[in-house]
Amino acid sequence: MSMGITSRKEGSVEALLDKLWTENGILVEFNPEAVQNVFWDRATLYALQGIFKVGETDRGYEKLRSLSRKRLLGDHVPYVVEAYPENNMKHLSAESALYCRIITEGMLGIEPMSFNTFKITPSLPTEWNFLNLRNFKLMGSTNDIEISREGSYFRLIITDVTSNKQVVNKKVKSREEVLISLN
Repeated sequence: MSMGITSRKEGSVEALLDKLWTENGILVEFNPEAVQNVFWDRATLYALQGIFKVGETDRGYEKLRSLSRKRLLGDHVPYVVEAYPENNMKHLSAESALYCRIITEGMLGIEPMSFNTFKITPSLPTEWNFLNLRNFKLMGSTNDIEISREGSYFRLIITDVTSNKQVVNKKVKSREEVLISLN
């Protein structure tokens, strides 16, 4: 799902969230008889990104919030880790970057199309009324991305911070693809 393969998304989402999910994230294998289960943050973060990308926003957000409370704000280290138990929870910066990609590529559906063109497919959890990304580096420029609810639609505003010029200001449906060209 993270790579755009969605032909079996319902079964994949069900397996990830109902069978493989633990309080520490995604198991790398389903083995109810295992003495010690193995989970990888990389698998968990890619799973969450993919779950958002296929439009399971509220279910994905519930798991993202739960994982963040338990693993990042709770009784664990304040960052994502490589793997447990085999790597003794060593920290790798790539996993921290994947956490951000849940929002940018999953929830917002930002996908580069060329050197100055990208698509955005916004979707917010039901309980959120807005999301703002300030000074977001994209396609060689600095942008503000603002999404706010307007009834059953979103208001999408993208502003080039350097020139203070609005690139986009339009109403879109949830999960509607919008092609943006930055010059």
